[in-house]
Amino acid sequence: GPERTARERPATRELARLCGGLPLALRIAGTRLQTRPVWTFAHLVDRMADDDRRLGELRAGDRSVEAAFRLSYEQLTAAQQRGFRVLGLTPTSEFDARTPAAMTGRPVREAEQLMEGLVDTSLVQQPHPGRYRLHDLVRVHARRLAEASPAEAGAARTAVLRLYVDAGRSSSDWGSGGFPTGPAATGAFADWSEASGWLNAADAELADVVGHAAGLGEADLACWIAEALTDHFVRRGRYHEGRTALETALPQAERADDRRMVPALRNCMGVLGIYQGEPAAARATFAEALVLSRRLADRREEARALAGIGTAELNASRPDLALAPVTAAVELARG
Repeated sequence: GPERTARERPATRELARLCGGLPLALRIAGTRLQTRPVWTFAHLVDRMADDDRRLGELRAGDRSVEAAFRLSYEQLTAAQQRGFRVLGLTPTSEFDARTPAAMTGRPVREAEQLMEGLVDTSLVQQPHPGRYRLHDLVRVHARRLAEASPAEAGAARTAVLRLYVDAGRSSSDWGSGGFPTGPAATGAFADWSEASGWLNAADAELADVVGHAAGLGEADLACWIAEALTDHFVRRGRYHEGRTALETALPQAERADDRRMVPALRNCMGVLGIYQGEPAAARATFAEALVLSRRLADRREEARALAGIGTAELNASRPDLALAPVTAAVELARG
Protein backbone atom coordinates (compact mmCIF):
# COMPACT_ATOMS: atom_id res chain seq x y z
CA GLY A 1 0.00 0.00 0.00
CA PRO A 2 0.95 3.69 -0.15
CA GLU A 3 2.15 3.76 3.48
CA ARG A 4 4.43 0.79 2.93
CA THR A 5 5.78 2.34 -0.26
CA ALA A 6 6.41 5.66 1.47
CA ARG A 7 8.33 3.96 4.30
CA GLU A 8 10.69 2.27 1.85
CA ARG A 9 10.95 4.83 -0.89
CA PRO A 10 14.61 4.17 -1.87
CA ALA A 11 14.02 0.40 -1.98
CA THR A 12 10.82 0.97 -3.96
CA ARG A 13 12.73 2.96 -6.57
CA GLU A 14 15.42 0.28 -6.76
CA LEU A 15 12.79 -2.43 -7.20
CA ALA A 16 11.23 -0.49 -10.06
CA ARG A 17 14.68 -0.15 -11.62
CA LEU A 18 15.37 -3.88 -11.32
CA CYS A 19 12.03 -4.54 -12.98
CA GLY A 20 13.03 -2.08 -15.68
CA GLY A 21 9.59 -0.50 -15.52
CA LEU A 22 8.20 -3.62 -17.24
CA PRO A 23 4.48 -3.75 -16.32
CA LEU A 24 4.33 -7.55 -15.97
CA ALA A 25 7.46 -7.58 -13.80
CA LEU A 26 6.08 -4.82 -11.57
CA ARG A 27 2.74 -6.61 -11.17
CA ILE A 28 4.42 -9.88 -10.23
CA ALA A 29 6.76 -8.14 -7.77
CA GLY A 30 3.73 -6.43 -6.23
CA THR A 31 1.89 -9.74 -5.94
CA ARG A 32 4.85 -11.37 -4.20
CA LEU A 33 5.05 -8.56 -1.66
CA GLN A 34 1.29 -8.58 -1.12
CA THR A 35 1.18 -12.32 -0.43
CA ARG A 36 4.25 -12.10 1.82
CA PRO A 37 3.55 -9.21 4.22
CA VAL A 38 6.66 -10.02 6.26
CA TRP A 39 8.83 -9.25 3.24
CA THR A 40 10.11 -5.70 2.88
CA PHE A 41 10.82 -4.02 -0.44
CA ALA A 42 14.50 -4.13 0.51
CA HIS A 43 14.31 -7.89 1.03
CA LEU A 44 12.93 -8.47 -2.46
CA VAL A 45 15.52 -6.07 -3.89
CA ASP A 46 18.27 -8.14 -2.24
CA ARG A 47 16.84 -11.32 -3.73
CA MET A 48 16.75 -9.73 -7.18
CA ALA A 49 20.19 -8.11 -7.05
CA ASP A 50 21.87 -11.14 -8.65
CA ASP A 51 21.23 -11.28 -12.40
CA ASP A 52 21.08 -15.07 -12.29
CA ARG A 53 18.26 -15.00 -9.70
CA ARG A 54 16.28 -12.03 -10.96
CA LEU A 55 14.03 -13.78 -13.44
CA GLY A 56 13.39 -16.60 -10.98
CA GLU A 57 12.14 -14.10 -8.42
CA LEU A 58 9.65 -12.64 -10.89
CA ARG A 59 7.29 -15.58 -10.68
CA ALA A 60 3.91 -15.76 -8.96
CA GLY A 61 1.68 -18.79 -9.37
CA ASP A 62 1.39 -19.63 -13.05
CA ARG A 63 2.64 -16.20 -14.11
CA SER A 64 6.29 -15.42 -14.78
CA VAL A 65 8.27 -12.89 -16.75
CA GLU A 66 10.50 -15.63 -18.12
CA ALA A 67 7.51 -17.56 -19.51
CA ALA A 68 6.37 -14.45 -21.38
CA PHE A 69 9.85 -14.00 -22.85
CA ARG A 70 10.03 -17.68 -23.76
CA LEU A 71 6.73 -17.49 -25.64
CA SER A 72 8.00 -14.53 -27.69
CA TYR A 73 11.30 -16.32 -28.37
CA GLU A 74 9.60 -19.49 -29.59
CA GLN A 75 7.73 -17.49 -32.24
CA LEU A 76 10.99 -16.29 -33.85
CA THR A 77 12.65 -17.83 -36.89
CA ALA A 78 15.81 -19.90 -36.29
CA ALA A 79 17.99 -17.02 -37.54
CA GLN A 80 16.20 -14.54 -35.29
CA GLN A 81 16.55 -16.89 -32.32
CA ARG A 82 20.31 -17.10 -32.81
CA GLY A 83 20.56 -13.35 -33.27
CA PHE A 84 18.55 -12.79 -30.10
CA ARG A 85 20.65 -15.21 -28.05
CA VAL A 86 23.97 -13.56 -28.82
CA LEU A 87 22.59 -10.16 -27.82
CA GLY A 88 22.67 -11.37 -24.24
CA LEU A 89 26.47 -11.55 -24.53
CA THR A 90 27.26 -8.09 -25.91
CA PRO A 91 29.85 -6.19 -23.84
CA THR A 92 27.88 -2.93 -24.07
CA SER A 93 24.23 -2.22 -23.34
CA GLU A 94 23.76 -0.36 -26.64
CA PHE A 95 25.08 -1.45 -30.04
CA ASP A 96 24.57 -1.23 -33.78
CA ALA A 97 24.09 -4.00 -36.35
CA ARG A 98 27.85 -4.51 -36.73
CA THR A 99 27.94 -6.12 -33.28
CA PRO A 100 25.48 -8.98 -33.96
CA ALA A 101 26.98 -9.27 -37.45
CA ALA A 102 30.36 -10.11 -35.91
CA MET A 103 28.83 -12.41 -33.31
CA THR A 104 26.82 -14.44 -35.83
CA GLY A 105 29.17 -14.24 -38.81
CA ARG A 106 26.57 -12.49 -40.96
CA PRO A 107 26.96 -9.48 -43.26
CA VAL A 108 26.02 -6.22 -41.56
CA ARG A 109 23.01 -5.68 -43.81
CA GLU A 110 21.57 -9.09 -42.89
CA ALA A 111 22.23 -8.46 -39.20
CA GLU A 112 20.42 -5.13 -39.46
CA GLN A 113 17.39 -6.86 -40.96
CA LEU A 114 17.46 -9.34 -38.09
CA MET A 115 17.60 -6.51 -35.55
CA GLU A 116 14.71 -4.68 -37.16
CA GLY A 117 12.69 -7.90 -37.05
CA LEU A 118 13.43 -8.25 -33.34
CA VAL A 119 12.39 -4.63 -32.80
CA ASP A 120 9.06 -5.50 -34.40
CA THR A 121 8.59 -8.28 -31.81
CA SER A 122 9.41 -5.83 -28.97
CA LEU A 123 12.25 -8.06 -27.76
CA VAL A 124 14.77 -5.42 -28.85
CA GLN A 125 14.51 -1.67 -28.28
CA GLN A 126 15.73 1.05 -30.65
CA PRO A 127 16.75 4.18 -28.70
CA HIS A 128 18.08 5.87 -31.85
CA PRO A 129 17.95 5.00 -35.55
CA GLY A 130 20.48 2.23 -36.17
CA ARG A 131 21.16 1.71 -32.46
CA TYR A 132 19.71 -1.15 -30.43
CA ARG A 133 19.49 -2.30 -26.83
CA LEU A 134 17.77 -4.95 -24.72
CA HIS A 135 15.61 -4.39 -21.68
CA ASP A 136 17.69 -5.55 -18.69
CA LEU A 137 15.42 -8.51 -17.96
CA VAL A 138 15.29 -9.50 -21.62
CA ARG A 139 19.08 -9.38 -21.68
CA VAL A 140 19.29 -11.78 -18.74
CA HIS A 141 16.95 -14.17 -20.56
CA ALA A 142 18.95 -13.92 -23.80
CA ARG A 143 22.20 -14.59 -21.93
CA ARG A 144 20.74 -17.69 -20.29
CA LEU A 145 19.68 -19.02 -23.66
CA ALA A 146 23.10 -18.31 -25.17
CA GLU A 147 25.01 -19.95 -22.35
CA ALA A 148 23.04 -23.15 -22.85
CA SER A 149 25.32 -23.65 -25.89
CA PRO A 150 28.84 -22.98 -24.51
CA ALA A 151 30.61 -23.37 -27.85
CA GLU A 152 28.29 -20.89 -29.58
CA ALA A 153 28.54 -18.46 -26.67
CA GLY A 154 32.34 -18.65 -26.56
CA ALA A 155 32.68 -18.02 -30.28
CA ALA A 156 30.28 -15.06 -30.16
CA ARG A 157 32.09 -13.48 -27.22
CA THR A 158 35.49 -13.82 -28.87
CA ALA A 159 34.18 -12.41 -32.14
CA VAL A 160 32.72 -9.28 -30.59
CA LEU A 161 35.82 -8.60 -28.49
CA ARG A 162 37.98 -8.94 -31.59
CA LEU A 163 35.72 -6.37 -33.23
CA TYR A 164 36.79 -3.83 -30.59
CA VAL A 165 40.46 -4.69 -31.15
CA ASP A 166 39.97 -4.12 -34.86
CA ALA A 167 38.07 -0.85 -34.39
CA GLY A 168 40.68 0.53 -32.01
CA ARG A 169 43.61 -0.45 -34.20
CA SER A 170 41.96 0.76 -37.41
CA SER A 171 41.31 4.18 -35.84
CA SER A 172 44.71 4.48 -34.14
CA ASP A 173 47.68 6.56 -35.25
CA TRP A 174 49.50 3.30 -36.08
CA GLY A 175 46.75 1.91 -38.31
CA SER A 176 45.58 -1.70 -38.23
CA GLY A 177 48.90 -2.96 -39.59
CA GLY A 178 51.01 -1.13 -37.02
CA PHE A 179 50.64 -3.63 -34.19
CA PRO A 180 53.16 -6.50 -34.26
CA THR A 181 51.16 -8.94 -32.13
CA GLY A 182 47.53 -9.89 -31.70
CA PRO A 183 44.76 -10.97 -34.06
CA ALA A 184 44.67 -10.15 -37.75
CA ALA A 185 42.25 -7.46 -38.84
CA THR A 186 38.68 -8.68 -39.29
CA GLY A 187 37.99 -6.37 -42.21
CA ALA A 188 34.87 -5.10 -40.46
CA PHE A 189 35.82 -1.46 -41.06
CA ALA A 190 36.49 0.08 -44.46
CA ASP A 191 38.76 2.84 -43.17
CA TRP A 192 39.87 5.00 -40.24
CA SER A 193 36.75 7.16 -40.40
CA GLU A 194 34.34 4.23 -40.20
CA ALA A 195 36.16 2.65 -37.26
CA SER A 196 36.45 5.98 -35.45
CA GLY A 197 32.77 6.75 -35.93
CA TRP A 198 31.82 3.34 -34.58
CA LEU A 199 33.89 3.91 -31.44
CA ASN A 200 32.53 7.43 -31.00
CA ALA A 201 29.02 6.01 -30.78
CA ALA A 202 30.09 3.70 -27.95
CA ASP A 203 32.30 6.22 -26.10
CA ALA A 204 30.58 6.00 -22.72
CA GLU A 205 30.96 2.21 -22.48
CA LEU A 206 34.36 1.58 -24.07
CA ALA A 207 36.31 1.26 -20.81
CA ASP A 208 33.71 -1.28 -19.66
CA VAL A 209 34.54 -3.48 -22.65
CA VAL A 210 38.04 -4.02 -21.24
CA GLY A 211 36.54 -4.98 -17.89
CA HIS A 212 34.12 -7.31 -19.66
CA ALA A 213 36.98 -9.11 -21.40
CA ALA A 214 38.95 -9.34 -18.15
CA GLY A 215 35.91 -10.73 -16.34
CA LEU A 216 35.65 -13.49 -18.93
CA GLY A 217 39.28 -14.44 -18.35
CA GLU A 218 40.28 -13.17 -21.80
CA ALA A 219 43.57 -11.62 -20.69
CA ASP A 220 45.05 -11.12 -24.14
CA LEU A 221 41.89 -9.57 -25.56
CA ALA A 222 41.53 -7.24 -22.57
CA CYS A 223 45.11 -6.03 -23.14
CA TRP A 224 44.79 -5.70 -26.91
CA ILE A 225 41.57 -3.70 -26.57
CA ALA A 226 43.04 -1.34 -23.95
CA GLU A 227 46.15 -0.76 -26.06
CA ALA A 228 44.18 -0.28 -29.27
CA LEU A 229 41.77 2.23 -27.69
CA THR A 230 44.45 4.49 -26.21
CA ASP A 231 44.71 6.76 -29.26
CA HIS A 232 40.92 7.00 -29.40
CA PHE A 233 40.68 8.05 -25.76
CA VAL A 234 43.43 10.64 -26.27
CA ARG A 235 41.83 12.01 -29.42
CA ARG A 236 38.47 12.36 -27.65
CA GLY A 237 40.01 13.86 -24.51
CA ARG A 238 38.61 10.97 -22.47
CA TYR A 239 41.73 10.52 -20.40
CA HIS A 240 39.95 9.20 -17.31
CA GLU A 241 38.29 6.41 -19.28
CA GLY A 242 41.58 5.60 -20.98
CA ARG A 243 43.32 5.32 -17.63
CA THR A 244 40.51 3.15 -16.27
CA ALA A 245 40.82 0.82 -19.27
CA LEU A 246 44.60 0.52 -18.89
CA GLU A 247 44.46 0.04 -15.12
CA THR A 248 41.98 -2.78 -15.69
CA ALA A 249 44.20 -4.36 -18.33
CA LEU A 250 47.57 -4.05 -16.57
CA PRO A 251 47.02 -6.99 -14.17
CA GLN A 252 45.83 -9.03 -17.14
CA ALA A 253 49.14 -8.40 -18.93
CA GLU A 254 50.90 -10.62 -16.39
CA ARG A 255 48.60 -13.49 -17.40
CA ALA A 256 48.50 -12.80 -21.14
CA ASP A 257 50.27 -15.04 -23.63
CA ASP A 258 51.33 -11.92 -25.55
CA ARG A 259 54.27 -10.79 -23.43
CA ARG A 260 54.59 -7.54 -25.38
CA MET A 261 51.59 -6.30 -23.42
CA VAL A 262 53.63 -5.96 -20.22
CA PRO A 263 55.71 -2.98 -21.48
CA ALA A 264 53.19 -1.89 -24.14
CA LEU A 265 50.42 -1.03 -21.68
CA ARG A 266 52.85 0.97 -19.56
CA ASN A 267 53.88 2.90 -22.64
CA CYS A 268 50.20 3.63 -23.27
CA MET A 269 49.79 4.77 -19.67
CA GLY A 270 52.77 7.08 -20.14
CA VAL A 271 51.15 8.62 -23.22
CA LEU A 272 48.04 9.42 -21.18
CA GLY A 273 50.22 10.97 -18.48
CA ILE A 274 51.79 13.30 -21.06
CA TYR A 275 48.40 14.45 -22.31
CA GLN A 276 47.12 14.91 -18.77
CA GLY A 277 49.99 17.26 -18.00
CA GLU A 278 51.79 14.89 -15.62
CA PRO A 279 55.30 14.60 -17.12
CA ALA A 280 56.95 13.30 -13.94
CA ALA A 281 54.48 10.43 -13.56
CA ALA A 282 54.65 9.76 -17.29
CA ARG A 283 58.45 9.59 -17.22
CA ALA A 284 58.36 7.09 -14.35
CA THR A 285 55.90 4.91 -16.27
CA PHE A 286 57.99 5.06 -19.44
CA ALA A 287 61.05 4.13 -17.38
CA GLU A 288 59.24 1.00 -16.15
CA ALA A 289 58.33 0.16 -19.74
CA LEU A 290 61.95 0.62 -20.78
CA VAL A 291 63.23 -1.89 -18.22
CA LEU A 292 60.52 -4.42 -19.10
CA SER A 293 60.97 -4.07 -22.86
CA ARG A 294 64.73 -4.59 -22.58
CA ARG A 295 64.12 -7.66 -20.45
CA LEU A 296 61.97 -9.03 -23.27
CA ALA A 297 64.35 -7.81 -26.00
CA ASP A 298 61.38 -5.98 -27.53
CA ARG A 299 62.98 -3.25 -29.63
CA ARG A 300 59.68 -1.66 -30.67
CA GLU A 301 58.46 -1.10 -27.11
CA GLU A 302 61.96 -0.07 -26.05
CA ALA A 303 61.96 2.63 -28.72
CA ARG A 304 58.49 3.79 -27.64
CA ALA A 305 59.62 3.98 -24.02
CA LEU A 306 62.73 6.00 -24.91
CA ALA A 307 60.72 8.38 -27.08
CA GLY A 308 58.23 8.74 -24.23
CA ILE A 309 60.97 9.58 -21.74
CA GLY A 310 62.28 12.24 -24.12
CA THR A 311 58.79 13.69 -24.58
CA ALA A 312 58.26 13.77 -20.81
CA GLU A 313 61.55 15.63 -20.34
CA LEU A 314 60.53 18.18 -22.98
CA ASN A 315 57.18 18.66 -21.27
CA ALA A 316 58.98 19.18 -17.98
CA SER A 317 61.07 21.95 -19.63
CA ARG A 318 64.26 19.88 -19.56
CA PRO A 319 65.25 19.74 -23.24
CA ASP A 320 68.85 18.94 -22.36
CA LEU A 321 67.70 15.63 -20.86
CA ALA A 322 65.45 14.81 -23.81
CA LEU A 323 68.08 14.53 -26.53
CA ALA A 324 69.76 11.27 -25.49
CA PRO A 325 66.60 9.11 -25.13
CA VAL A 326 65.05 10.52 -28.31
CA THR A 327 68.27 9.86 -30.26
CA ALA A 328 68.39 6.30 -28.91
CA ALA A 329 64.75 5.78 -29.90
CA VAL A 330 65.44 6.93 -33.46
CA GLU A 331 68.43 4.59 -33.74
CA LEU A 332 66.34 1.65 -32.54
CA ALA A 333 63.55 2.50 -34.97
CA ARG A 334 66.02 2.54 -37.84
CA GLY A 335 67.02 -0.99 -36.89
